[in-house]
Formats: sequence, structure tokens, C-alpha cells
Amino acid sequence: MNIKRRLQNLECRPFRRPVVKTDPVKDRELQRKLNLPLPTETTPTERAHALELFRSARDRIRIDFGDTGGCDAVRDYALSLHTKYGTDPTWGD
Repeated sequence: MNIKRRLQNLECRPFRRPVVKTDPVKDRELQRKLNLPLPTETTPTERAHALELFRSARDRIRIDFGDTGGCDAVRDYALSLHTKYGTDPTWGD
């Protein structure tokens, strides 16, 4: 393969990983389990803290798939925000 064609392939497909299509049903189920989305009344600092908890949970799952402690922390924090602001975490279900 000549160099021009290889450069064109790299420009069109910089990563060779396939694009993952999300399943809306599974996404909705995960949101229910984690009590997401957060209430609209939350402050930016509370949202930032929830995002950090979610990132740490994601990193813990990447290391050990059976480790659900991070997801439990996200769920507990989101539930505490829902109770603080008096919203329903199931949002219409």
C-alpha cells in the first residue's frame, strides 16, 4: 500500500476500534439503578462531586469488573441529593 493511501486511511479512520452503539433500554436501566439524572436544583459543586464519584466508579470497574463499590457510592450520593431536594429518583416510572 502506498503512503498516500495509508495517510488517507489514517485521516478517515484514526482509530481502528468500532464505534459502540448504545442500547437505550440498558442505558435507562443503568440510570434507574444509579438514581440518575441528578435533580435540576443541584449546585455546580454537587454536580462536580457526582462526576468525580462516577469517574472513580468507572475506573474501579475497569480494574475489577466485580467491584461495585464505586457504583454504590454514586447511587447513595445521588439518592441523598434526591432526598435533599425532595425529587423522585425514579422520574416517572
